[in-house]
This record gives sequence, C-alpha cells and structure tokens, in this order.
Amino acid sequence: MARALKGISVLVVEDDADTLDILALGLGAVGADVRTAASAEEALTMLEGWRPDVLLCDLQLPGVDGYRFLEVLRANPRLRTIPAAALSGVAGLPHEGRARATFEKFLRKPSKLPEIVIALATLCEHEKRPGAQTPERPSAELRSALAGLSTASGCRFTSLLRFAEDDTLTSIWTYDRDRPKIDPFPLGLPVHASYCVLVRDAGEMFVVEDATTDPRTADHSKRNDLARYIGVPLFRADGTMFGTVCCYDKEPHPISAETRDALAAAARKIEPWLGVLFSA
Repeated sequence: MARALKGISVLVVEDDADTLDILALGLGAVGADVRTAASAEEALTMLEGWRPDVLLCDLQLPGVDGYRFLEVLRANPRLRTIPAAALSGVAGLPHEGRARATFEKFLRKPSKLPEIVIALATLCEHEKRPGAQTPERPSAELRSALAGLSTASGCRFTSLLRFAEDDTLTSIWTYDRDRPKIDPFPLGLPVHASYCVLVRDAGEMFVVEDATTDPRTADHSKRNDLARYIGVPLFRADGTMFGTVCCYDKEPHPISAETRDALAAAARKIEPWLGVLFSA
C-alpha cells in the first residue's frame, strides 16, 4: 500500500485537529498530495484556486456541515464532479433524506487507514492518473471487478465486506448496479443481520437461491428483503477469516456453477493483498 494514492490529490475537511493531522500523515504516507481544511468555509476558500482529485469530509462540521458543503460543490460546474467520501459517526444510511447531495462513499468514524485509502483509490478509479493498475495499487480496478461479478451473477448488489472488531460489517466497496457510482452499504450493520453470518458460520461458500423457501434462512431477519445470495469467505495467510465477497438481490433465481466459480476465483485473487492490509 506504500504508493496506493501516488499522483492523487486529496482535500481532507475535518474540524478535529488531531484527526486531521492523523489523516494527513496517513494519506501522505501512501503517496497522496494532501491539503487540509478545518471547516467547510476554509475548504471553499481553498477550492477557489484548486481542484482536488477526491474529497474526504467529516459530516459533523461546525457551521456549514458536510452535506451543505457538498451541495455547494455540486452546484459549481468546475467542482461538481469531484468524487467525495464522508466520515460519519452515525450508523445506518447517513444520506437518507439528503437526496440533494449524496456522497459516493460513507466511512464509519473512526475507520482503519486501509479502508480510507481503498475508498479514495476506488473513487478515483476512472480519473486520469499515473500508474492506474500496478502491484502497488491493487484496488485501482476494484469497482470494475465488482461490476463484472454483478453482471455474472445477475444480482443488483456485489460487496467486498470486512468483519469489524465490534461484530459489524464494513463495506470495503459495494457495487450497486442501479447506482454504480455510489456505495449504498449501511454503516455499522451487525454481521448477524446479513447472510454473511452464514458464510462465517459455515467457513465456506454459502448459496441461497430463494430465501423464502430455504429452511436455512427461516429465522433470518433478511429473509423477506433479500431472496438471493452467494457469499465466499476471505482468509488471511494464517487461515483466519476476515470477510466475504458476496452478491445478493431481492429476486430469487438459480445461481449457476459458472457464477460460483467466478466468485470463488475473485475471492482468491483479492485475499493476498487485502488480507495483509487487514492483518489481525
């Protein structure tokens, strides 16, 4: 991950001085050109003469909050296409009711540095930047890879998820076929509220073609919301499981052997670099 953000300029907006320093140092250490602002007002002044590749912004800013700041950016023809990630201490879907300006990615506060780095690199995936698919930047085509799995499976959603320390799921990235630029995965979702708990318990691929008739999901809270699911566990080099790559949809449908093989192959490709980043 040493040069994962090489050539990428990042604006970080955060009112807590210690957090701002940590983010600036961490992102700078992986090659980013980082500029910082302690408020939306300061950031807007900075943006009068500069356009970053990507924005990382706290939602709970004093004065002009993160949502209003993003609305101002989206109204500016020169700045409106800057991809933006938000840091939020609120569980669930922080963007509900804020349709006028939506961040493409929400990160739980605090987040591990690798999660932030992968999110920013993924947001910049389609930006013109040097070294866009190198061993040092394995996440560069993550969104495209997940989109390919979505096409292969026929599922609307494809997620790369990590088991967090508090028994919740963290989305490294979730691809939504209907809104491909936005990661819609809720923050702080308990593992047991997802079919990923079945993968974790089984320790192997878990397939649900129709949850409404599958006895294994009879008592699961998502049974009436998500009918189709295929998930593959992700393992570190020491054999411990740290997450899943999964496809899911509200409509039931048979899941072919080809889809199962494709998801398993994707998991094996992802494991080496992701397992190191999120080592126990």
